[in-house]
Formats: sequence, structure tokens, C-alpha cells
Amino acid sequence: MNASLAYVPGEVHIILQGPLLELLSPPELLAVFGHELAHYLLWSRDDGQFLVADRILNDALAAPGASASHRETWRRYALHTELFADRGGAVAAGAVAPAVSTLVKVQTGMGSVDAAAYLRQAAEIESHEAGASAAHSHPETFIRARALALWWEGAAGLDPWIETRLHGTLALEKLDLPGQVRLQALTRGFLAHFLAGTALASDAVLAQVRMMFPDWRDDEPVIGLDALGADVADDSVRGYFNALMMDLALADPDQQDAALLRAGQVAQALGSLEALQGNLRRDAGFGKRELDRFQRQLQRELAREGRA
Repeated sequence: MNASLAYVPGEVHIILQGPLLELLSPPELLAVFGHELAHYLLWSRDDGQFLVADRILNDALAAPGASASHRETWRRYALHTELFADRGGAVAAGAVAPAVSTLVKVQTGMGSVDAAAYLRQAAEIESHEAGASAAHSHPETFIRARALALWWEGAAGLDPWIETRLHGTLALEKLDLPGQVRLQALTRGFLAHFLAGTALASDAVLAQVRMMFPDWRDDEPVIGLDALGADVADDSVRGYFNALMMDLALADPDQQDAALLRAGQVAQALGSLEALQGNLRRDAGFGKRELDRFQRQLQRELAREGRA
């Protein structure tokens, strides 16, 4: 079973597939039509900008040079679109229950669905599922049901909840285009934090920084490490920041020891010190003796900070 909209400006064409008319009740059919009409509303509003974005992303995927970020951007855009359309289903039916039971029937083919029971089940599933949606174009049914119920109830914190459920934390292998922009801003702020309050901004180090950001300023805004917690970015991003610190530490041999010590302090705060030690072995050529000496120096510096 399925329903879809063939978008034509000024006209509404809804295509039904399978036994929708036989298995859905009148309120559920209202929810189906409301869902498809919400697609039409979205693509018609704001001078068609959402439709343009949809077509651009689809065409980008069809291009020979399509990247993983293009695919991830289209996927997340599609997931958000479906949550918007689900709201149209509830509005048309005048209640959440018909929209939820329709979702379950279409996904499972069941002839009878208890919407209230499914919403309780969806809340239980969510309590055990911490990750973001892995779906291709339509979020998992329990996420759609929960998102719709929370929106209908006017729940506080809905937007952060959707962000968590559809996007999750920043991960290098799952960056969409907005995520790339966000990580670029975090990178600038992180580099500013690494250099702040130190004498490490030598000509060689700043030259390394400006290879990434030609417009780098001396008063670049600092982003604190609390903005890079486990709820914001995963280990792949922290590993990326470790690699950036190693680049800066190895850029100027005259201050390498001080820069590596600073990298250790930052990595300790990020929770990525163990991974940094792997960087030291691979990129700085540290053996066991050098690593032991580095760890002793770092522990002394951290103890000094603690006393201060």
C-alpha cells in the first residue's frame, strides 16, 4: 500500500497503490490525503523554494560527481519532508490517532491498529534506541509516530528532539552539506581555542592555519570544548581535531614540545588522549620512551592546572 503525489502547479494528483481504499477507515483516508496535500503545500509555499531544493538535491544525486555529502543531504531533507507531511495528515483527520494508525497499516499491511497502544510502544522503543534514523527517505515508523504526537501536544524541546532523531551527532562519515558548514565553524573555533592563551601562534603555525582558512584573523572567536561533547560530535570528529593539533604541533620544530603538551591538555579535556597517543606514534615517530616522557610531563602540567 502506498500513496504519492505527482506535483503539478495549480493541480493536485494523488496516486493510490494497493488496497488503501479497502483497508483504511474514512478518518485514515483523510490522514492519507492530508499527508499528500501537505507535500503539495510545502512545494507550493515560499515561491516554490522547497520544491527547488528537492529537485536540486535529486539532480545532484544523479550527477556523475555526486558525493556522500550530497546523498546524506538529500536523505535528511527527505526525512524532514515526511515529518512535515505527517502533520498534514493529523490536521486533515483532526486527530493524531488516524494518522498514526495509517502509518502502521501502510507499513505492515495490518487490517486493524490500536493507535494509542502503538504510541506507547513507540515511546518504549525510543527509550532503547539512542541512535539517529538510518532510514533512506522515510523515518522509521516509531520515530514518525512519536514526532507527530509530540508536535500535536505542543511538546517543549521538539526541534532539538527532531535534530537528535534525524541527524544525531556530527560524524565525519555522515556529514551533510549543512553539517560541513557547522564543522567548518567548529574547526575555526577549535583552532582558536588551541592557540588561545599560548605563545604557539608563530609564523610557521599561522601559515599552517591559513592553508585551511586564508581569512584567519588574530581575534578569531574561540569555541570552548564543551561545544564538542559526546552529544555534539562523535569520536571521528575528536580524532579529526587530534589530527589538526598534530599538524600545528609539527609545523614549527622550535616549539614542538610545548605544542604537543598543549595538544595533550586539550585531548585530555576532549576525552581523546588515548587516540592522541596513537597520533604521536604514527605522526611524530614517538617510541615507548618518548611516550612515557610525554605522559609524565602532561600529568605534571595537569596537576599544576588542578592546583591553580
